[in-house]
Amino acid sequence: MPADKTFTLGITMAGAVSAGAYTAGVLDFLLRAVADHNAAVGKDGGPEHKVVLKAMSGSSAGGISAALAVAGLAEGMAPREAVLKVGTDPSDEMTYAYGLRPLHEIWVKRGDLTQGDALLGVGDLRKGRLVSLINSEVIDRQAKIVLDEVRWNGERYDWLAADLEVFLTCTDLDGTAYVASFSGGEGGEDDLREGHAMAQHAVARHFRVQGMGTAQVDSPWLESWQDDGVRLTPPAAGEAIPFHAELPDRGPAEPWSELRLTAFASGAFPVGLESRFVNLTADEIAPPR
Repeated sequence: MPADKTFTLGITMAGAVSAGAYTAGVLDFLLRAVADHNAAVGKDGGPEHKVVLKAMSGSSAGGISAALAVAGLAEGMAPREAVLKVGTDPSDEMTYAYGLRPLHEIWVKRGDLTQGDALLGVGDLRKGRLVSLINSEVIDRQAKIVLDEVRWNGERYDWLAADLEVFLTCTDLDGTAYVASFSGGEGGEDDLREGHAMAQHAVARHFRVQGMGTAQVDSPWLESWQDDGVRLTPPAAGEAIPFHAELPDRGPAEPWSELRLTAFASGAFPVGLESRFVNLTADEIAPPR
């Protein structure tokens, strides 16, 4: 722990399929707890050390939760309550609290399998082709409804790093081809002939969220890796976060839209959910050294 008594926190979240609702709930509670903890620092009987969130990473449900948490922090972490029915009797209800609206909307309110705009509906079959077992069009529609409401409220958090590092992992089915040389040479044409052709299928996409936190926390290993990430900066206070800013026939034109699509891509898997196209740069595939 640094001399200024600041504890730096990183959160990593695994894939969880529908149990992503549990992951989202824990993440929501943890961020509210960190905010309450820092608010008590310096007060009578309060803690002496601060906590700063520097990084979040996730795969599939974990990656989606990380991206939605960023959206929730952008519009503000406000105390909210909801009611859950736990039985058939009208009195069998439980009230619970949450703070990040996008997390709650996607994982709790809108993830319906069989009713209404359902994930197991057949609306996607009207196109005459089976893209995936689960109707991925529902995910797109529901995400658009939720994310189009996200507006930057201008609030900056003292428990959030000024550069918040967010890593979303995906699998590239096509892969990026490369040659592993066994000659010990300098990578010339002869080395390519003597090497072994391989493909890199793993993708860990790095986004750097700036302007939402105030805590200055360095990242020596990222600086050594020369990885600045895809930079995400909020618009003017009150303006919508451009999660759906795209150019016709060219895909996303905005880094915030890339965050959305990369979260979708992180959750995609063969047969189950539709694959996604993301605009990776050469540096993201192989950062310069």
